[in-house]
Amino acid sequence: MEREKFEIYIREVTSHVKFPFDRRAVAKELREHMEDLYEDLLSQDIEEEQAAQLTVDYMGDSEEVGKEFARAAEILKDCGFRYYTVYRERKPVFLKP
Repeated sequence: MEREKFEIYIREVTSHVKFPFDRRAVAKELREHMEDLYEDLLSQDIEEEQAAQLTVDYMGDSEEVGKEFARAAEILKDCGFRYYTVYRERKPVFLKP
């Protein structure tokens, strides 16, 4: 139940990420970090509700974090990166955002 806060936060952050493959990767990374922090807080005898709220608070403002992810993509474009690479069946597939 408390982890619903994580999903709301993740949706808010990823709403700023334009490319769907980036969205999935960002969501996965955020979820892993949040779960680790949450478990760490629980191990310190912090109540579940408070641990969930602290986890979200520690991650920072979702809009600002999302904008920074979007900015990173723009920096890569400015540096000349024009394609994303994903691997399917161990072979690279180049995607244009």
